[in-house]
Amino acid sequence: MQEFEELKAKKIIEIISTKSREILKEKEKVESVLEKVEEKINKLKKVDVIFEKVNDLVMVVREYLNNGNSKLSSQNITDVLSALIYLLAPMDAIPDSVPDIGYSDDIAVIKYALKIAKI
Repeated sequence: MQEFEELKAKKIIEIISTKSREILKEKEKVESVLEKVEEKINKLKKVDVIFEKVNDLVMVVREYLNNGNSKLSSQNITDVLSALIYLLAPMDAIPDSVPDIGYSDDIAVIKYALKIAKI
């Protein structure tokens, strides 16, 4: 089951990565995404403890954005940003409003991003 969730998360991130690469070219757009993620996460921390770790992902992207370097490759930064963008998507694989499982896709994507970022 865990392998399936990871494969699903990887595919979701691959789909979004083209958009993420474009966003990474403009610091203001990246910062806008990060601010929106921070706002959303404040609400989601009550849903699952994994959402508390999203702030660590935001910090990884901000470090890259502000310093131009990171312990991660540019592809990994793109993948982490893709996961954060997915959290903001109004329509996702499993609508958040579905009881009990609505956030399972978001959680899978975040877990995969944490693995990429080695957090």
